[in-house]
Amino acid sequence: MRTIILLSTLIVSVIPAQAQKWTDLTNREQTIFYSGMMLGVGKYYCDFVKAGVGKEEYRKELLAVLLDEFKKEPVTKGHERLLDTIYEYALVCD
Repeated sequence: MRTIILLSTLIVSVIPAQAQKWTDLTNREQTIFYSGMMLGVGKYYCDFVKAGVGKEEYRKELLAVLLDEFKKEPVTKGHERLLDTIYEYALVCD
């Protein structure tokens, strides 16, 4: 039991150090992160639509809002084409 507690303490103390690495991302990497978020939201919402829980028009509206908000972020300047491409993929619900 003592070993488990010691290992847990070690792991918990390393987590903040690992999180610090995520702040050193380039603008392109952060834009890729936003793109992945938009694609994931679009695909998950697509599953909701197929299950009859959500509506397609709400899904498209949400994706449009996400695209607009992500384009406002300073880190995405110069990478708008990537966001637009991923947006087009996220719109497809098959």
